[in-house]
Amino acid sequence: ALTNVTTVGYFSAAQRIVTALQLLWTAVSQALYPYFCRSFESNAKKAGTNLRKVVYLVGAVTLAGAIATALIAPRIVSILFGAKYVSALPVLQVLIFVVCASSVNSLLGLQGLLAMKLEHEYLMAILTGIIANVVLATLAIKVWGSVGLAWAMIAVEVIVSFRELRVLRRKEIF
Repeated sequence: ALTNVTTVGYFSAAQRIVTALQLLWTAVSQALYPYFCRSFESNAKKAGTNLRKVVYLVGAVTLAGAIATALIAPRIVSILFGAKYVSALPVLQVLIFVVCASSVNSLLGLQGLLAMKLEHEYLMAILTGIIANVVLATLAIKVWGSVGLAWAMIAVEVIVSFRELRVLRRKEIF
């Protein structure tokens, strides 16, 4: 076993909060997708400029939200789970930044690569993320426990984002 049931429970508590926030972003992302599909078909240069603006805006807003959440995490955990889950705090304070990283990743991948019909490049970015996730998560859990796993999850999102960004730059979109 990579860890124990207690550690999994604390990670799970933090993950529930992060997942709820990611679901909010999913709705926004789904609303943007048809727009970017049409935009890339009609004027790829302008669509790229708009994508860049949205990435910067969403990146800044979700980063600010992650910082705020990390700062008030003690209160959030106390209200939602009670004092017995205080050990979930360090996990939440790191894991919350996955919202920022995955939002940017989603924009670059879905609104960028898939909207441009670059399915193969998107698939390769996702495959890179899967491999990185297996390697980093396994190592991080063994060495640093649940907080390490949270850092590994952020690293995977960043790795995938850089792979997507590299394709968009090569296509002169971003």
